[in-house]
Amino acid sequence: MRAQYGSVWPSVWLCAAAALSSFAQAGERGLMLMLNDQTRAELWRRLIEVIESYLTKIDSARVAPELDVEKIRAELAGRDFAEPAAREIVMTQ
Repeated sequence: MRAQYGSVWPSVWLCAAAALSSFAQAGERGLMLMLNDQTRAELWRRLIEVIESYLTKIDSARVAPELDVEKIRAELAGRDFAEPAAREIVMTQ
């Protein structure tokens, strides 16, 4: 059985959500998916990094996550769920 290294897919979806939320907030509903060249290139570059990191670490990852309630609480303590996080932050966490 292959380990799942924290799954790359949440990072991918969070990145996409962060990118799209900035357009939705700006009221550009018709252009929500039309990122400028620089933003689009940076998101693709970072997405490739996330996937490559996943692929290089998957074989040494645990099959099941370690349950550490205090660690989970500490990680969530600094989060603000009222506002979307910046896409750069989402992709690195």
